[in-house]
Amino acid sequence: MIKATALIVLAASLFISPFAAAQCTSGGTRLCCLSLEPFSDNAYVWNNECGIQESDESILVGSFCDESSGTCPEEWYDICCESTAVCQSGVDGPVGLNCSRN
Repeated sequence: MIKATALIVLAASLFISPFAAAQCTSGGTRLCCLSLEPFSDNAYVWNNECGIQESDESILVGSFCDESSGTCPEEWYDICCESTAVCQSGVDGPVGLNCSRN
């Protein structure tokens, strides 16, 4: 019985592991986003419409995001962000700040 249980656990781990979500190695928050651009590309919106103030406008910002524990959809960026913010009541999901590709 123990051998059968061990085989089932091994088979399950082999099946699940390729589909496991990539985790952020540096901590942070993992997001799937449609857009990943420097803050400066959309600074007016971030500053004036979202109330996000950033002294370093070269950081990457993820927008139109979804917090994900699975695989990101095709054409979306799989990113890790140091922090997140809400813009326009969160209608378009969280905004990732100071992000990098996962």
